[in-house]
Amino acid sequence: MHKSIQVFLSLYLLSLWMFPLPAETKNKPQRGAVILELFTSQGCSSCPPADRLMNNIFREATDKNLSVYPLAFHVDYWNYLGWIDPFSLKEYSHRQRQYGKIYKWGTIFTPQVVANGQYSISGNDKEVIHKRINNLMDRPSPIKLQLKIGEEKNNKIVIQYVLDKFLDNLLLNLALVEHGLFIDITAGENAGLKANYDNVVRMFKSFPLKKKEGSFELPLDPKLNLDKTDIIGFVQDAELMFIFAADKVNLQK
Repeated sequence: MHKSIQVFLSLYLLSLWMFPLPAETKNKPQRGAVILELFTSQGCSSCPPADRLMNNIFREATDKNLSVYPLAFHVDYWNYLGWIDPFSLKEYSHRQRQYGKIYKWGTIFTPQVVANGQYSISGNDKEVIHKRINNLMDRPSPIKLQLKIGEEKNNKIVIQYVLDKFLDNLLLNLALVEHGLFIDITAGENAGLKANYDNVVRMFKSFPLKKKEGSFELPLDPKLNLDKTDIIGFVQDAELMFIFAADKVNLQK
């Protein structure tokens, strides 16, 4: 690990240990961003309650303008159970396995929430998830990230980013998410379920950061409903997977 990021991480984690998290944050001028990665599947009978919980968190965060961003990564390893999840990708299963390998969890499961790249929680444990959200929001983000939409043409879009400080060994992850999706599941463990989803990850790209500001280009699927599509970006340590900052931009025309 680069020395600068190692020192920064040590001081950041030490501050979390030394100073207890406040129970009330109404007067706090700045609150931390929270990324909730839900690993889920339409072929998993335990997942629908977690999907609904993430939908509710998404809507509440949107209504209250909170920097809390649920991301629904649909994994592919339950597709053999009789229903192929149309949102699933093997890359999302690989991302979940990366977390398991780094943190030596021993097993991965659905529904699993990974909060800010560090904390594994059952996707159906509403109480623990809400406590973790509040705790993470009470920790000011150590890096500030700002995203802007640039030029769009030929089914591609430019995403501009600005950081208030630069550290080595960071990634900018860009998740293109779609909400307001409805699916009739006709087979498998959830046969007969009419499911709706918010913040489903339809594309996910990671870019190594070399400087405090710049831009990256993303392809756009012409079939996407851009009125219901956002890009959520978050800065993550490439080795330890800690998430330091996040932002969201809308693609609404």
